[in-house]
Amino acid sequence: MTQNRWRRAAGVEKIFTADTHEQAAGYLREILTDGDTILFKGSRAMRMEKIIELI
Repeated sequence: MTQNRWRRAAGVEKIFTADTHEQAAGYLREILTDGDTILFKGSRAMRMEKIIELI
């Protein structure tokens, strides 16, 4: 199954990438609304907690 077909099958409508923690946090600040829940998943080396600190 191609990657795009897999994403559709999994219910993923949009995928966004960011080169920095700051870019990711900026985008999330734009799209998040009160009551939204986010699951952050990444290795410790990726330091995903930095995005949480920035938003």
